[in-house]
Amino acid sequence: LFFKDVYEEAEWVADLIKQHMDEGMPLSHQCVLFRSMYLSIPLQSELSKRNIPYETYGGLKF
Repeated sequence: LFFKDVYEEAEWVADLIKQHMDEGMPLSHQCVLFRSMYLSIPLQSELSKRNIPYETYGGLKF
């Protein structure tokens, strides 16, 4: 998959999450993994814009 920018990618991921919700998959059975928390900011914005609830969890600190 190729996207013109991180915002287009976030829209695609949010569309997929919404599609899964519409097909009956609860949000508690879905996740998105990121290598670094700052990379999740565009998706967090997109999910907020669509009123899709989400939770974030930090990783291990080295």
